Amino acid sequence: MAIANILSKLGTREKDQEQFLAIEVGAETVSTAVWKIAQDQTQIVSVGTIQEWEVEKDTQEKLLTAIDISLEKALTGIESEPNKVIYGLQESWVDGSAISKKYANILKQITEKFEFDPIGFVVTTEAIVQLLKLKEGTPPTAILIRVSESEVQISLINLGKVSENQIVSRSEDIGADLEEGLARSQTLEKYPSRMLLLDGSFDLDALKQDILSYNWLEKLPFLHFPKVEILDPQITIHAVAIAGGAEAAKALGFKITKEEEEEEMIPQEIVNHNQEEESVTKGEKDNIRIVKQEKSDQETILGAEEIGFSAVDVSKVQKQETAQPKSQTESTQELSGQQESQLSEAGKSEEMTEPGTETGVMTRIKLMIPRIPHLPKFRIPHLTEILGSKTKVIFSIIVVLCVLIGGAAVYGYWTIPKAKVVLYVKPKSFDKEVELIIDPTADQINPNQKRIPGKVVEVEVESGKEKDTTGTRVVGEKAQGEVTIYNKTSAKKTFPVGTKLIGPNNLTFTLDAEVTAASASSEESDEAVTTTFGKTKTGVTAIAIGAEFNVSANTQFQFDDYSSASYEAKNDSDLTGGTSREVQAISQDDIDGLLREIEADLKQQAEEKLQAQEGPGRKVLIDGAEMEIVTKDISGDVGVEAQKVSAKLRVKMQTVAYEEQDLMDIIQEAVSESIPDGFQLNQEESKIEIKDIDFQDPAVKMTIVYKVILTPKIDEQEIRQNLKGKYPNLVESYFSTLPNFSKAQIEITPESLPVRLKRFPRKTENIAIEVKVEQNE
Repeated sequence: MAIANILSKLGTREKDQEQFLAIEVGAETVSTAVWKIAQDQTQIVSVGTIQEWEVEKDTQEKLLTAIDISLEKALTGIESEPNKVIYGLQESWVDGSAISKKYANILKQITEKFEFDPIGFVVTTEAIVQLLKLKEGTPPTAILIRVSESEVQISLINLGKVSENQIVSRSEDIGADLEEGLARSQTLEKYPSRMLLLDGSFDLDALKQDILSYNWLEKLPFLHFPKVEILDPQITIHAVAIAGGAEAAKALGFKITKEEEEEEMIPQEIVNHNQEEESVTKGEKDNIRIVKQEKSDQETILGAEEIGFSAVDVSKVQKQETAQPKSQTESTQELSGQQESQLSEAGKSEEMTEPGTETGVMTRIKLMIPRIPHLPKFRIPHLTEILGSKTKVIFSIIVVLCVLIGGAAVYGYWTIPKAKVVLYVKPKSFDKEVELIIDPTADQINPNQKRIPGKVVEVEVESGKEKDTTGTRVVGEKAQGEVTIYNKTSAKKTFPVGTKLIGPNNLTFTLDAEVTAASASSEESDEAVTTTFGKTKTGVTAIAIGAEFNVSANTQFQFDDYSSASYEAKNDSDLTGGTSREVQAISQDDIDGLLREIEADLKQQAEEKLQAQEGPGRKVLIDGAEMEIVTKDISGDVGVEAQKVSAKLRVKMQTVAYEEQDLMDIIQEAVSESIPDGFQLNQEESKIEIKDIDFQDPAVKMTIVYKVILTPKIDEQEIRQNLKGKYPNLVESYFSTLPNFSKAQIEITPESLPVRLKRFPRKTENIAIEVKVEQNE
């Protein structure tokens, strides 16, 4: 682009120092950077931190937070924060040359949250390929592997172009995951022997070793065993800023210095927001997909302008910048001078000039004035014909209007204003302990005996729950094998099943079957007497599980009950099969905790069912009621290997129900003598606490503690009479005379009343009084 064009578009040379943002949104990470155009090249100013995020169903709060944290680092030291941004997106977010509708709303939220001005987007993988080409000086051929917590993205790159992308769910075996993804390929007969490993949050050294240990030459058609390289995690944001930013900068009118040969090899995808292209021949040559706009029909950028991307006709912008605008005064005068002719021509034939001319604009305004059809004219008699002379008519009208307006004002001022007063009073409180009996055999309340009638009620409910087990247990197999028993005595010996043999480190084994060993025999010769021990073979089993019982061959064993001088044993082959491992199992705490949870749930169910049966005004006594277990089913015993334990209970609960008013009558009778003059019981604020319950079949003896709250007696009608017609700021002294008064809140409506008229209504019915207890903070 020529220097003159740059100056006409940017206005000043300082435009070259404008800074931009780059935001790369990965599968599970985001990164940011600040970049600029300096000396006709894109340069990175600063880079933010790599932040993890996860997809949420109805909100993107975690993504927005991650971007905010990353930007905080990137913008450190930046005096004027830039707002023009280029996005780096995953392949799955892009559909052709537009952003997929599925993800368009996410970008819209980002744009609105941070008040960005988007200038385009670039597919991150393609930007990485271009950056590698710029760094290495040759189009790369490789397999790009991006690893996340849940998936592996595999991109096949051939001579600087992404030929294919595959996404595989991640498992424990990274080699098998890559084999699965590469096996899906339909584009290459031989795979590149270069693998590029990339991720923003994982330690990739271990993954690299796993990939190198995989037998690739036998699994897939590689010419050579692949070489694995770990890329810098920040290469993605560098690629978006440098590779994507270069194309965005050219679209904004900057001159970017680059070898022509290199430009032909750079695969990019970037959407321009303010440049008009008559064709995309250059973009097709560079494998760049740029959305263009025609003069008469602008295409929708990214398929969704609401994201924040917009199309601007640059040629029109340049014309507006070079043209000398008319002043607002001249425009106003021109419009005023033409109004009369426009209105007079409203009924004539509608002729429009070309939309591009000045008269065309005025014509369109004129045509918006609707034509009024001809209507019949009706004669209305003059008031003078009815009332007489004009003077009398005018005077009569004025008098009537004054009477109506004055009457309406008086009526309105009397009836419309309303006031609400909330009086906060300091309460008096004390506790009163009351003992009473709920008797199902009683017919009526007995205040002297503090006895109220009751009713026996019962219900059956069931519930079940499941929870993870927390216990552990060691399980495994016992070691087994065969030993030879030697009898050194002159008599044969029979050993019963279970006879214990003691090996090294006191490892104990038992005989699997009863066995008899023959007696020892002696043979004399000229030189000496040779003794041959009696012997027999039998199977043995370790008394416990564990690999420590796996004893090697030719180990000596002693009998637990016999001397080794008489009997002993030895294994000719290894004793094997002993194993042990710790597994998750059911513990007693697991069962007890689960049953407590179920019982609490059953108690709530029983209360709800019984309360629904009894109806309003009656209370079911649940506290202290015993539950009889009808059935109990637990999935396993203590020590059983299991990941979860479940239980199901069915219980029968029997208790009593009573009238709440009967209880309050007993309580009020008990506390009445303790209430001082000028105070009254506040039942809403007072609370009942059950101290003790004794079910005595069928009666229930109960001790309760009543948390008594007393409030001063207030004559609300007297207060209204004292408030009516007064100004709010003049009644504080009156409120202070009220017993135990603390403070007051006053609200007078309508709020738009003038100060002089903002009084308490003179109609006492329009003054609402509410008394509240002041809560201790």
